[in-house]
Amino acid sequence: LENQVENQAEEDEEDEYMELLSEGLFTLQLIDLVILYLCADNKQFQDKIEERLQLLNGNWDQVKLVLAQYADALGDDTDQAVQRKKQIEDMIDTVIPKVPTDDVADMEEDSKKTE
Repeated sequence: LENQVENQAEEDEEDEYMELLSEGLFTLQLIDLVILYLCADNKQFQDKIEERLQLLNGNWDQVKLVLAQYADALGDDTDQAVQRKKQIEDMIDTVIPKVPTDDVADMEEDSKKTE
C-alpha cells in the first residue's frame, strides 16, 4: 500500500511538472539558460539583465530557481546528463550572485502555493 501511495505521488508530481512545461516553463528555462551563458561571457550584459530584472520586480533568485529546476530535471540517467547538470550548476554558482539556501527553499514553497 505504501508503494502504491508513493508511486501515485511520483506520478502526480511528474504530471504537474509536465503541465508546467506545456504552459511555458520549458521556454522560460531555455531563456534563463541563454541568459546564464551570455552573462558568463559578458559582465556588461549581466549588469543590463540585472537592471531589467529590477525594472520588472524580478531578481536573480528567480532565475537561479528556474535554472536549478531545469538542472534537476536533466536527471542522473546517463553520464552526459550528469555532466550537463554539473556544468549548469557550476555556471549558476559562478555567474549568479549567491542566494542563501533558506531563501531558495522559501521561493520554491511560494511557487508551489501560487500554482
